[in-house]
Amino acid sequence: MKWIQKIKSDLDNKIEQEAKEAQDPERVDFRSILNGKILISNAFFKLIPMLLFLIVIAIFYINNRFRYESYVRRQNEIKEIRNDLQTTHLVKMSKLMEISTRSSVIERLKEKGSTVCEPQTPPIVISK
Repeated sequence: MKWIQKIKSDLDNKIEQEAKEAQDPERVDFRSILNGKILISNAFFKLIPMLLFLIVIAIFYINNRFRYESYVRRQNEIKEIRNDLQTTHLVKMSKLMEISTRSSVIERLKEKGSTVCEPQTPPIVISK
C-alpha cells in the first residue's frame, strides 16, 4: 500500500507543479515548447498579434521579391529586343547608305538600261 500512496503523492505533486506553471505566464522553458504546453499558456496568447504582424510582413516581403524578379526579367527581355532592333537598324542603314551612293545609283541606272547620265557641269549656286 505504501507504493500506491507514493505514486498518488507523486501524481499530486506533478499536478500542483503543472498548475503553478500554467498560472505563471512569464515562465517559458524548452520543455514547454517541446511538449506543446506553450500553445495554451497566456504568454503565447499575448504574442499572437506580433506573430500575425510578422506573418503579414513575410508575405509582403515574398510578394515584393517576386514582383521585383519579374520586373528584372522583363527589363532583360526588353534590353535583348532593343539590342536586336538596334543591330537590325544599323545593318539596314549601312545597306541604304551603300545603295544611295552616287556610283551605286549610276550603276543601277545602267543595269536598268536608262539613258539618264551624270551631269558634266557642277550645279550653279544662286546667292541672294
